[in-house]
Amino acid sequence: MWSAGKTGTRAGTAPRSRNPPRRCALFRAQRGGNPRPIGRGERQKLVIEHPLDRPEAAWLAMVLGGPVLFLAGRARFEYEVFSRVSSSRWVAALVLLVLMPVLLRTASLVAAAVAAALLTAVAVADARRARGAPPEAAAPPF
Repeated sequence: MWSAGKTGTRAGTAPRSRNPPRRCALFRAQRGGNPRPIGRGERQKLVIEHPLDRPEAAWLAMVLGGPVLFLAGRARFEYEVFSRVSSSRWVAALVLLVLMPVLLRTASLVAAAVAAALLTAVAVADARRARGAPPEAAAPPF
C-alpha cells in the first residue's frame, strides 16, 4: 500500500500543510487541498461544457498549449534518438501559436478541432515520410 512516507500517517493519506499554497488560474483544488495543474480532462471539459462560447485566453492557452507542448517534446525526443527533427512538428506548433489570436474570436470547439486537425496532419506527414522505408536505427547526436 502507498504511504506518504511519514510515520503515523494512514496509508493513502498525506498530512496537510499549515500554510496551503496559493491558488492561481491554472491550478484547481484536488481532494485533500493539494494543487494540481489542469490536465487533459479539464481541458476537454471546458470544450464539452462550452462548445460554442468564445474561449477565454487562459482556456485557449490550455486547449492549444497541450498540443504545442506535445509537438515540442516529440521534436526533442526525435532529435535525441534520431539526430533529426521533422519540420512538420515545428510548422504545426508555429501555426497553432500564430492562430491563437484568431481562435480567440471563434468557438472553443473550433479551436479544439484546429488543434486536432494539425496533429493529424503531422501524423499523416510522418506516415508518408516513413512509408516503404525500413525502420530507422537509432542515431543519437552525441
